[in-house]
Amino acid sequence: MGHGRYRPIVASSRLDPRWAHHRAGFYLCDKSLAAGVGPFPPLPPVPRDEVLGQASPKTSQLAEFIRTHHPGALKKLEQERRIFEWQQVQALVWLGEDVAPLKEKILGWKQPLTYLKQYEQHGYPLFSSEMGVILSRALLGVPLSELPPEFVAYLDSRRRANGSFNNTPAGDGSDGHVLSTWWGLQAMRVLARDAEKRNETIAWLRACQLANGGFTFAQKPEFGGVDDVAYT
Repeated sequence: MGHGRYRPIVASSRLDPRWAHHRAGFYLCDKSLAAGVGPFPPLPPVPRDEVLGQASPKTSQLAEFIRTHHPGALKKLEQERRIFEWQQVQALVWLGEDVAPLKEKILGWKQPLTYLKQYEQHGYPLFSSEMGVILSRALLGVPLSELPPEFVAYLDSRRRANGSFNNTPAGDGSDGHVLSTWWGLQAMRVLARDAEKRNETIAWLRACQLANGGFTFAQKPEFGGVDDVAYT
């Protein structure tokens, strides 16, 4: 991988307070997001005059909500979903709050987690959740050298020759998925490997664009090839 530390996901872990509230506010206001669904991509801070134009109220209360409302605290989960911890870490970083209490749990993950076979017959791990492990470690400032190689091998095994990623191994011959590719590219960036298959990935993503300007989940899919804001 060539580097001793992850490439930063954001320019600073302490963003403009109003920007932090803007991001965390959306995280908390939608019930589905509060339940741990639909993470926002990590973006760099923006100038003050481009935000809401008001001070950030109740930052400490927002942080406390994030810390105490992990879905596992609300009901027993069939299996842990590591993406929830990533959402907590990312939201707390946006707020400029301490993320150290989450460190022990996240560093305890040494390999991808086999998914429940009643839902996925092969037991393939959930790609987004496993990428959340890599992104969380980066946000925690853990040296790249300490990342278990099993996660890197897993990431590489999910990349197609055209640069896309999917939940299944590339060896099964299937194409990638736009959302999995979004997750995979974030992980490749923090690993300082984002130049790999760059041209192929760009070409693949452009092939996912429809005539109306929106994007669908893959290039020329056999079914479900409609545009969606999540893909776009």
